[in-house]
Amino acid sequence: PMESGTGVLGPDLRYLVWTARGAALLVVVLCLLFAVGYAVPPPGFDHLVMQPAEVLLFPVGMCLGYLIALRWPLTGGVLSLACLAVFVGARRELIYVIFLGPLSLPGIFFYFYGMHLLDQRRAS
Repeated sequence: PMESGTGVLGPDLRYLVWTARGAALLVVVLCLLFAVGYAVPPPGFDHLVMQPAEVLLFPVGMCLGYLIALRWPLTGGVLSLACLAVFVGARRELIYVIFLGPLSLPGIFFYFYGMHLLDQRRAS
């Protein structure tokens, strides 16, 4: 039998949360670079690739979720994954799934870490 409070992922998940935090900050920096390039397009690039509502989901919603996850892992992880899922569902193009898959890893890590913390709270 499993010890009380260890959860499915084991008792010590510091490596997971620090990996999630580092990856999330890297993704936020990359998205800021994307946002600057999108806001100030190069000469001759005069059309928008994404609608403003889509920009609110990616990169804004995803990055906001990652920043929230630094303090509240479960809430931020769910928010970032939900924004990415709705964005990919709205675009319906395989290239977005391929590109955004790796960018969703911090959200997945935060989700599992948040569930682990919730399991520990319930056990105590």
